[in-house]
Amino acid sequence: MMFQSRQFHVPKDYETPQYYEDASAVNVEAGRAAIADGVSSAVFSGTWAEILTRSVVANPPDVHDSAQFAAWLVDRRKEWATGINVATLPYHLMMKLRQVGGGFSTLSWIEVQHDTGAAEPDHEYIVRGLGVGDSCVFHVRQGEVLAKWPMQDSAEFEADPISIGSVNFQRDQALEFKEFVWHCRAGDLVVLATDAVSAWAYRMLEAGEVVNWEDLSRLPDSDLSQYLTALRESHWLKRDDSTIVFVGLGQTQAFLETTTVAAEQVETNSCDPVETPAGVEVNCVPAE
Repeated sequence: MMFQSRQFHVPKDYETPQYYEDASAVNVEAGRAAIADGVSSAVFSGTWAEILTRSVVANPPDVHDSAQFAAWLVDRRKEWATGINVATLPYHLMMKLRQVGGGFSTLSWIEVQHDTGAAEPDHEYIVRGLGVGDSCVFHVRQGEVLAKWPMQDSAEFEADPISIGSVNFQRDQALEFKEFVWHCRAGDLVVLATDAVSAWAYRMLEAGEVVNWEDLSRLPDSDLSQYLTALRESHWLKRDDSTIVFVGLGQTQAFLETTTVAAEQVETNSCDPVETPAGVEVNCVPAE
């Protein structure tokens, strides 16, 4: 097994979790992990995001082969359309479907394999990533962010991201997949995150602060949820669906094993450092 993984999400509205429209998927055997952010202003974007992530970790398309990629999209779009029974839709959803036509989603995924050209191939990895939109990937080693992708800086999050449509709107030619190739080691952490969390992480790094991804990966779901909630309420994190996939390379079961410490009260009404139950300390950088 090349990696251990953990998927985590917090909906933008705790009272209506059914409207969560991000998605993530992991295929450990194939060495793949994916994340997507459904566009909430469209319709059935969450379902579309689920289809995209599930499909790429099972059998990703060759985005450089236009015919093969087009055929892959046709199959995914058929799956999305088949899942919608228009006759049973509430009136407001039927009208929205007619108005916007379908769903939209960003998509990013990674593929992990052993580096067979390395001196110690069992402990060295090549991580390849592809994606469209503003879901990001971070390479972390011993607490330090060695690389981040695809944004150059936090200002890029202000623009509307390129996304993939669940219906052929004759815009597929505008889809430009960005790529990266990283050389990693056993024990490294690769983090995939949707735009709300990613934008916060970029701002933190630009302010010279440390994003303690390794400590965050160990927090129980309830404590990690509390931590992100505190950032939202203090306006450091955009109130949006927030999804994270932690991928620990090599023998990392203990590394990703969550702690069981009790949650502590998190300060949310000042710009003092936010302290998590596991002692993760992050200085606030307000979201614009």
